[in-house]
Amino acid sequence: MLLTVPLAGELSFYPLNETFRVSFGPPVLFFFLLLLQKTPAILSGTLTGAMVVAFRILKDFFMHDSFSLTSAFEIHYPSFFFYFTYSFLFHLVKINRFQNRSLIIGFIGLIIEILSDSVELVFQYIVLETTITLGSLNEMIMIAFAHSFIVLSFFNMMKLYEAQSRERQIRKQNEHMLMLISNLYEETIHLKKH
Repeated sequence: MLLTVPLAGELSFYPLNETFRVSFGPPVLFFFLLLLQKTPAILSGTLTGAMVVAFRILKDFFMHDSFSLTSAFEIHYPSFFFYFTYSFLFHLVKINRFQNRSLIIGFIGLIIEILSDSVELVFQYIVLETTITLGSLNEMIMIAFAHSFIVLSFFNMMKLYEAQSRERQIRKQNEHMLMLISNLYEETIHLKKH
């Protein structure tokens, strides 16, 4: 998770302004939070957010000749608050209790992403004085909707695979039990004859 989310975050574009990035990081984070139920979500989000910021600063260091740690940190640290807020809200809602209700998970994921994006935008506004238009906010909501849909698709496919795998295992166990019962029955008939 700590490696995959920052890398997925690099597949990105900037629809709202020159600093607000839309990437595959959030859906990958959402998927991992759904998948890794035993890991505390807040810890995961905090570490992932820190890793994303560090990764982006490191990338700037290698990509730009006139690198400034201070300006790179100012540009990238608002994204930490996205990941932290996302995981905090994920934990607060206790989304894992809706494991069998995909639409509810998708709707909650959508709301969490919109709120987390808003927190990141507020920090960008405070630090970088970026501006947001109503059209940009609509785009942000559409992107959050697409992210939730993508994650739900993968999550449901995984659940379906698990259910099919469980069904195959139960079928094998039942076949094995039938074979044992059949062998025992055969043995008892054979013993009765002697």
